[in-house]
Amino acid sequence: MAYCSKCGTEMSDYAYSCPKCGQSNEARKEPSDPARLSPVEPAGSGGGSPALGGNVSVGQLLEGAIGVYRSHFVTLIKLVAIVVVPLQILSGLLAAGLFSGQRGAFDFGSQQPPQIRPSAVVAGLGAAVVLGLLGLVAQQLATGAAMRASTEAYLGETPDSGRSLQFALDRLGPLVVLAIIQAVLLILGFLACIIPGVFLAVSWSVAVPVLLMEGVMGWAALQRSMSLVQGHWWTVLATFFIGMLAASVIGFIVGALVGLLVPFGTVRNIVSGSVSSIITTPFFAALAAVTYVNLRTLKEGTPPNAFLQGPAAPPAL
Repeated sequence: MAYCSKCGTEMSDYAYSCPKCGQSNEARKEPSDPARLSPVEPAGSGGGSPALGGNVSVGQLLEGAIGVYRSHFVTLIKLVAIVVVPLQILSGLLAAGLFSGQRGAFDFGSQQPPQIRPSAVVAGLGAAVVLGLLGLVAQQLATGAAMRASTEAYLGETPDSGRSLQFALDRLGPLVVLAIIQAVLLILGFLACIIPGVFLAVSWSVAVPVLLMEGVMGWAALQRSMSLVQGHWWTVLATFFIGMLAASVIGFIVGALVGLLVPFGTVRNIVSGSVSSIITTPFFAALAAVTYVNLRTLKEGTPPNAFLQGPAAPPAL
């Protein structure tokens, strides 16, 4: 193993730079087995192998993510649906109960103005808080599982929905803690001035893959993500911005189709929310996974077979 000449951090002999401070590894060694760093052609992804030197492009990242998403669409949507659909049903039923004209918290029947039932409001808000927390947990579980499956697919493995869900479940506590820390700091960043929030959001875009693949948790995962993105911030920004635009268009189309096909309000909301999450969550997970693999390969010379041999699951919180 080598050590950074600036901060003393232990790193791979093949790393191009320190994973903590970004200092160039002047003592970097070439691998004795060149095949260790040979490009991996993702199985059925249509190209877009990890970067092995030079730079990484927006097109390369999008091509890799779209390839993974298209080739393993069924597996990815299945593992997300298992988590998301039950929660969407509960949320839809709660909303229907709150605004029911019979026994809900807000009666929009014939009386003017609408009656408000305090006891039902308290119960409904309590249920909403619980569902909000469940939503946070479910989203992290679905994202973590989709990200693990996407990483396997991009590196030429065959992802399995059950195995990926278990992998994410073993790391669910740290995933939720990371999401809370990231959300709070991003809110503060956007409140201070939009620009700091955008900078941090892009810099922390691969924090979840860092946690999953390297076992780095909490604030350290955010710092590690920032170190990987450093020097490629504009590329990552453009990649995720284009991805968000594409997801927005898809979401609009899905919402319009659901509105035409499903006439009932509550059912329509449940179906629309479920389908939107099932379609977009795996895509953003694939985008983050592909970006992470390329950044590590480019900056540190990480061999492809090292990504799926990460640390064991952390102890339960």
